[in-house]
Amino acid sequence: MKLRIAMLLAAVAAFTVMSCDHDEIRLEMIPRDTGMYRQIIVYRTGDPAPQSAPAPTAWQLEQEATDVEVVGDIPTSAPAAAKMASPELLAQICPHYATTCRAQGNDNIMIFRGQFKEKLPADVGNGGTYAIYRSSLGNVYFYVETFRGEMDLLKSEQARFAAIDRVVTLLTGWMESKLGREKDFAAVAQFMNTDVRRDLRNLSLHLSMRQANEDRDGGMGDLVLLLYQYAAQRGYLKPSDVPSIVEAVHDGPLPPAIRAKIGGLLKLPADSPKLAFLASREQAGETMGAYLASLPEYQQRLSAWKQDQATTQAAAKSKASGTPAEPTPFVLLEEPVKVLQNDLAPPQTDNLTISLASPQQPFQTNGEWDQVGARVVWRKTLPGREYQTAYPIESEAAWANPNVEFQRAHFGSVLFDNDDLFTYVMWRLALPARDGEAWDAMLNKTDPDKAFEAVAGFRFPSQGKATSAPSYIELGREVMMQKLENAPPPAF
Repeated sequence: MKLRIAMLLAAVAAFTVMSCDHDEIRLEMIPRDTGMYRQIIVYRTGDPAPQSAPAPTAWQLEQEATDVEVVGDIPTSAPAAAKMASPELLAQICPHYATTCRAQGNDNIMIFRGQFKEKLPADVGNGGTYAIYRSSLGNVYFYVETFRGEMDLLKSEQARFAAIDRVVTLLTGWMESKLGREKDFAAVAQFMNTDVRRDLRNLSLHLSMRQANEDRDGGMGDLVLLLYQYAAQRGYLKPSDVPSIVEAVHDGPLPPAIRAKIGGLLKLPADSPKLAFLASREQAGETMGAYLASLPEYQQRLSAWKQDQATTQAAAKSKASGTPAEPTPFVLLEEPVKVLQNDLAPPQTDNLTISLASPQQPFQTNGEWDQVGARVVWRKTLPGREYQTAYPIESEAAWANPNVEFQRAHFGSVLFDNDDLFTYVMWRLALPARDGEAWDAMLNKTDPDKAFEAVAGFRFPSQGKATSAPSYIELGREVMMQKLENAPPPAF
């Protein structure tokens, strides 16, 4: 009982400890013009995540490979005592690799291989996109994928707000059951339903933003400081209150600041006997339990459970589990508190290492570029599957592959690469079909000596007799003229 009350009354500081056993997931990808090749290696272990990334020769191997089965190797850092990956993870992966699911290395290391076009499968994550945008000057490539969590942020916040409203309503009802006859209780109700409800919602938003900021590595210490700063700014506590809060977290009495705040609203001294239920964990637990047990919602749940137990199958299942199946009154609080725990520290359960081979360093990515291995690497720890309101983990990369031969032949040097090539390709693909075809035909005929004049004098078919085309069409011509004007002399 004491542990249950401690969790509920200190919910703002609660967090779930990561299990030692976890799934180790290696996702290795090679982008091709025909699609994205994916190799997934999974196993379960209690060891820490390996610091070494997958073999750094994926791109070189891909250039030589005629059979995708030779691409990549089983990680040499995989523990010999690796276990089979969790059934939930395998059930998510297998449907996407029905003909290539097999064990290698040892019977518990599973490898899945396949190639996918634009839409990437929801095998270890929520799915993703691999897009290629082509032009005569070169191609640009775009990869993005998310893992676990909830992409619908509005849905997540609404779930947290609903949980906050539920907790505030129950806590207010509990206080009313003990203090409702006090003449100034309306001030307590207003404080709970207005200030506390609003501040918990704001705190939820702050914590959601903290989840989204991947650069924050302060862990629980960083989280505690954020909670303290917000509570102090809103007047809930002073520096002198911190020792009593720490003591309360470690199973001590409830902080006096709670009694002082409620007593002030009721115009009662903090040591008033009427507030004694807020001083002792035992009294708080007893009075809270009695209040929750009196609610019709709990009585209905209890009645439904008793009816279920009347069946032989349910009774046998309850007995076999070795745990009491009867719902306690505190289940009404535990359910919304579990949702709110996601705000604080969603349990990080599985390790994910991603390797994306690339012939050229991306001009945009949130991963780490490995120059030696010619690949982008991400190392992530995924939130638990049951915590669907957690902020999703994202991996993204955009890179260019300029057509060096074409640009040198027609411009004398490579003028468009990386961001510039991306901007050009987007402009070119957005042109009306006739304009685009005429533009490409002009570029195909020009050479370094006449390129500037050819571009400057080109007329788009859609402009008719007008002196210039619409501004969005002219944009590409202007950028290319600037490039050609500042181009270095051709290399011989």
